[in-house]
Order: sequence, then structure tokens, then C-alpha cells
Amino acid sequence: ITDFEIEAEPGVMIKIYMIRPKSLPEENNAAYIYAHGGGAIMLEAKSENPGMVVTALNLQCIVFNVDYRLGPEAKAPKGQCDFAAAVRHISQNATKYGVDKNQMCMAGISGGGWICFGAGNQLAKTGEAHLVKANFVHTGMLSDETAHLPED
Repeated sequence: ITDFEIEAEPGVMIKIYMIRPKSLPEENNAAYIYAHGGGAIMLEAKSENPGMVVTALNLQCIVFNVDYRLGPEAKAPKGQCDFAAAVRHISQNATKYGVDKNQMCMAGISGGGWICFGAGNQLAKTGEAHLVKANFVHTGMLSDETAHLPED
């Protein structure tokens, strides 16, 4: 696991952890860009690194675990914009990281799913939705449908 920082917006740096299995080739790897859970108000990316190691090994890809800004200090959509900036950075530096920029997806759980969904919206607004080929959103923060049971 290595880490690096990017400038998400002028004067604002965010950390990204890169988990790259040793078994992967030097280039043309898929990228899984991940947003940690915590309701977008708590926790940090580093705590998810052990699970992301398993994900990288199981999927045989490079995982980028993004430490986006949290609320309430960072007002929405700052965290989503941070994540979109991470996607842009990884795409623009795909060769450096050994990534095939045509095989990038993003994913998030709980509040991270909300971050992912919003980042997808931010990318769409700027005509950059094509940077990711899939968005795996694992969250109940977008709907209350999972709280309703069908009537017998």
C-alpha cells in the first residue's frame, strides 16, 4: 500500500491510498476507485485499507481508496467533488499508475456510496462521466425503499 496526495481544489489536498497486488502486470490494469463509509461525516479511508487489499486481490485490479473531505466541516458537495477530482487525476495519470483508463470503475459503501453517486453527477455535469465505466453504489442513503417490507 502506497499513498499520495492530490490537489482537489486550489489549496485543498486529499490523500489517496493505492493498493496494487504484486501479481499484477506493470500496465493496463483495471482501477477500482473507492469511497469509504461513515455517512460522509466520519471515519477515514485508511481504516478500509485491509478490506481493500482483499478487494484488489479478488478482483485482480489496482484499488484507489480516496480520503475525501467530511461534513459538517466540508459542506456538500465538497466530498463528492474531492472524489470526482480523484477520478480525474487517476485517469490523467493512468500510465504512471499502470492503469488502463478504459477500465476504471468507482464504488462506495454507505456514505461512500452517496459520495460516489454525487461524484458521478459532478463528472456528468462537466462531460466526464465517460471516465468511469461503472459506478457500484452500496448505500441506503439514496432511498428509504430498503426500510419498507412488502405487505403479506
